[in-house]
Amino acid sequence: MSKAVDRTKRPSLEALEPRAQQYDWGHKGSKSKVFQLLNRNKEWLEGLEAIAVRNKDQTEREDVVDDEHKTWAELWMGTHSRGPSTVCVPLSPSSNESLADWISSRTSVGEEEQEAEKSSLPFLFKVLSVRTPLSIQAHPDLLLAKRLHKDAPELYPDPNHKPELACALTPFEALVGFLSLPEIATNLSSLAPELSALLSDCGASHAVSYCQSLAASGEDPSEEKTKEILRELFGALMTAPSDSVRLHLDSLIRRLIDHETSLDSLAQPLSDQWLQDVINEIETEK
Repeated sequence: MSKAVDRTKRPSLEALEPRAQQYDWGHKGSKSKVFQLLNRNKEWLEGLEAIAVRNKDQTEREDVVDDEHKTWAELWMGTHSRGPSTVCVPLSPSSNESLADWISSRTSVGEEEQEAEKSSLPFLFKVLSVRTPLSIQAHPDLLLAKRLHKDAPELYPDPNHKPELACALTPFEALVGFLSLPEIATNLSSLAPELSALLSDCGASHAVSYCQSLAASGEDPSEEKTKEILRELFGALMTAPSDSVRLHLDSLIRRLIDHETSLDSLAQPLSDQWLQDVINEIETEK
């Protein structure tokens, strides 16, 4: 049964204290929107507490570290175990509780539902402050996420899948998904022969040949065939020997920058992070 709550004694909106995550790709110090929002939220909560406490001693709140050299990448609002939010009670700061506990105490579940599910949100609301390109990520679907969480909860603390919806608050560039196979075929043959050579050397010669035939025939491949070829191409790149990656892609990046091709605008800002990301993934697998 759900816990009865007298809403006449509580505000209609709860004061929430989020958590920040510091990753290398975030903006530094006060240039970060995450840093700015943390301080603004802290000042707002302290103002509410000051009004509530009046002449009593005000409960101290942990300050945001004023460090211009630290990166403040993400602001999390949710119940994720690595950064749970806190529901704040200005009239009684000692009554503050985690958002998960707050939800759990006000939610009823059926017998078939697990206790953990009633205290967690199936989504995580974030504010990102991005300074450099993010690392390569692969998110599981719902079935795989549940299995990974069950098998290794210390590595996969969240049983939910990771579909993402982004809203740009400032000018923002993002790479999402893959080009169509005909577009990949054109790029491999005319703009990136070095990448084509790398993929052929690393076990994806069939996929490269198929893409070359697409460029000549103009064929529209099926969805299943597209997935098969993309899997072969991407798998070959991510498992290629690191020396081969450096040799072929360093040459590709230099040529794109020197000759001002249509990929030039992406070559320079992505080269360091993207190329090293591939190499790091390869060396980690070893």
